[in-house]
Amino acid sequence: MKYIKRNIFALILFCVLFVVAKIQHLTLPFFWDEAWPYSTGVFHMYSNGLSLLPGSVPFDISRGHPLFFHFISAIWMKIFGTSLMVIHLFPLLISILLIMCVYFFCIDFFSDAVALASCLLLMVQPVFFSQSAMLLPEIMVALLTLLSLWTFLHKKKLLYILFATLLLLTKESGMVIIIALFSWNIIEKIRQNKQQRFLRILAEGIYLLVPIAIAAIFFILQKIKTGYFFFPMYVSENNFKWAVFAEKLKNYFAYVFIYQGRNILSIVLILSIAVILMRKFKISPKHKQIIFPMIIFSALYLIFSSLSFYSPRYMLSILPFLTLISSYMLFTAAQRKRVIYFTSLTFIILASVFYCFRKKPVTDHSPGFADGVSVTQNAINWCEVKNMQDKKIYSSFLLQMHLTHPEHGYLSSDKRFNNVVNSFDSTVDVCIFPNYEYDESYNVLKQHGNFKLVKRFEKNYAWCEIYEIAN
Repeated sequence: MKYIKRNIFALILFCVLFVVAKIQHLTLPFFWDEAWPYSTGVFHMYSNGLSLLPGSVPFDISRGHPLFFHFISAIWMKIFGTSLMVIHLFPLLISILLIMCVYFFCIDFFSDAVALASCLLLMVQPVFFSQSAMLLPEIMVALLTLLSLWTFLHKKKLLYILFATLLLLTKESGMVIIIALFSWNIIEKIRQNKQQRFLRILAEGIYLLVPIAIAAIFFILQKIKTGYFFFPMYVSENNFKWAVFAEKLKNYFAYVFIYQGRNILSIVLILSIAVILMRKFKISPKHKQIIFPMIIFSALYLIFSSLSFYSPRYMLSILPFLTLISSYMLFTAAQRKRVIYFTSLTFIILASVFYCFRKKPVTDHSPGFADGVSVTQNAINWCEVKNMQDKKIYSSFLLQMHLTHPEHGYLSSDKRFNNVVNSFDSTVDVCIFPNYEYDESYNVLKQHGNFKLVKRFEKNYAWCEIYEIAN
């Protein structure tokens, strides 16, 4: 009991340190998809009324996604305000809640040592650290996925239906955990009683599909209003071509198991499994019934994500399960030899921490995002000081949004830039290019004889350049 209390105290201490490390990010303007479409959609719902119905946020902004994340974020803003710090505190709170749920989930099914290790490993994942205070739904998706599994394992049917429904109303990918649990339920029932009729097995597990029936109401209404169930970009025929699917699957697999220092985690996991098999250490049936649904979910999630739009941050839902399984396998392989266990764990954590300080690449799933925000803000503020609000400005898509949407946090006042265009022609006065957002016209336009570089802002691997017509 003293050891458990000591671990809870350690967890609270690490959570406090995590929050302290994130304070520097709470006042930053929104970045990448956080800026558009998510913050734009949340502010629209905040200003125009709370609703979960399709169309409550314009479809070009909502991208056809369910609106629970927008809904609950807008409620938070109604209660606590709309400053950047207040808004970023909401996803940070969800992130801490996810860490706590991972801990108590492990206490419930595994051990206190596995619980603390799983939480620490999750905290130091660079993608989790980066996303933990961003106004994006992926951390909430991961939290609701874990809660759906937790309530399923405890046979809390009503709670499962609640969490799985909220999950589906947050992101379509929520159907993966539902399918995984429904499939696992069938496998387990057949294994336990091969004489039981298959139709009866299906009937006993039909409650697992109830969230899909509830969430279907949203998509049916969306079909009536727009003509599509899912945003066309996400179900493009190109996504289902084998070459495209295989490339995405390869990249997602590498991201989950190799990138950001997770190669060390994967190596330790593989070695731990090898030791368990060679030494014939036993994994209890109870633990198998928890780990196998996680593996089924992770495999299906990789496949599902590879059939849709590519974005590495989607893999956040897998990471709590990866860190949990890795901690458990390492603990089992070490067989209470704490020196081996803690040495290996420390090595894995240090490898991940190294990448938490790495500023490359400049993306929303890497700590380098803060540098991207910094150079963008400096460039826009410089344009404000130079009174360029009425000049014709061409830039990449996200910068166009930042220049015209004060809620993104980059403008020093509500005064927007009035003549921002999305195509270049001879009447353009200014071009702005950030390196984190690829623009194929950059290499052509910077060689243009009438344009000259007037300002460049740079921080680590991020930069933003401003070009004007030469006099």
